[in-house]
Amino acid sequence: MSIKISAMVLTKNEEDYIEYCLKSIRDIVDEIVIADGYSTDGTIGIAKNTVPDHKLKIVQTKVKNNFAVLRNFALKNITGDWVLVLDGDEVLAKPDGKPVTREDLEQHIKVAKQNNFFGYHIFTLHFLYNYRMIDGRNNGKHFSIARFYEKVKIIKYIRPIHELPEFKNGERAIATTAQICIFHFGHCKGMEDLRRKYRRSMTIKENPFRPEYEQYKNTDDYCKNHELFLMSRPIMFYYGHLPWCMNLW
Repeated sequence: MSIKISAMVLTKNEEDYIEYCLKSIRDIVDEIVIADGYSTDGTIGIAKNTVPDHKLKIVQTKVKNNFAVLRNFALKNITGDWVLVLDGDEVLAKPDGKPVTREDLEQHIKVAKQNNFFGYHIFTLHFLYNYRMIDGRNNGKHFSIARFYEKVKIIKYIRPIHELPEFKNGERAIATTAQICIFHFGHCKGMEDLRRKYRRSMTIKENPFRPEYEQYKNTDDYCKNHELFLMSRPIMFYYGHLPWCMNLW
């Protein structure tokens, strides 16, 4: 299949996770475009050491509290036919934690063409501390908005947070897949990090979820009983073994 697949990765001080993110996709895409908000830690250096020069494109811009602008900036630098969308604290993997292959992505594209749709919502697993977070409001199901799609169909992203892709002619021919998953580890540092992210999000006037939730409290027990964070088994027992990308823990 002669289709070029690009990955779009957003970063801002993601040195704890970026290596795992990039390793999960570097061998299965043709191009990785990192849109960086001028990281002040080791994010960029790690990225350059992880991905071959011919595959890596790093573009930087100062954007405050508007992820749609950052994604649109990245989109302008992408040359692929299909786009895989990740953040720097996310890893692409199969449900059992094993690597996604190029053949997996190409099979998704083939199925999309056969069924006349042009993108996928991807099942996302969130982690907090050493636990998987399950959104009790959605029975544990969470599909990220259009994370793998045909580039020619998209116009731009809108909304500064929980950014939403806008497609040509209002098209919504998107399927869902749990055959490949996004493992989101950005909250593994603990509740204080999560509270900082929450406070920042609440300052964004256009945040469609503002102010939906009460302030997070800094206790594990609180999370275990909150409807937003119904905790499942610890990650080291998830599907019976440690996901391949979790060597950090």
